[in-house]
Amino acid sequence: MEHKLGIFHLIRYVPDVLRNEPINIGIILYEADGDNPQVAVRMTQDWSRLRCICPDADIAYIESMQAEIAGMLQSRSDIDASIAYFKRQWTAPLEVVDGAGEIDQRGFMFTDFDKTVTQLIRMYLDPRPRALHHQAGTASQRIQP
Repeated sequence: MEHKLGIFHLIRYVPDVLRNEPINIGIILYEADGDNPQVAVRMTQDWSRLRCICPDADIAYIESMQAEIAGMLQSRSDIDASIAYFKRQWTAPLEVVDGAGEIDQRGFMFTDFDKTVTQLIRMYLDPRPRALHHQAGTASQRIQP
């Protein structure tokens, strides 16, 4: 299988700029090389975290941005210019940051574009809660000396 260089960015919602507690709501993934790179723009499917922290967020508007962003990322020059535009022009509560919040653009190698999109969604948008580690006995039994 051929390895390709991919670059991803997170789309985050920052309901309170002073507290700076962003919520990852979307990803942008694209191939770093080639004239006609594959591009994926995905938004979370689970808005419960955002609704909990910011009940007034306009989720319908945010969801509609997925198609708008994807439309702007059609060619190599469009990708570079659009990402730079998003970073410069979007203001709170929305922002675009390089993958994992890095200041510099970070690349990584992948072989299957669709699987990579799915992995990024699981990691950054819809993480499943960690399984609880159960110890034998009830809480009161574990506290007894």
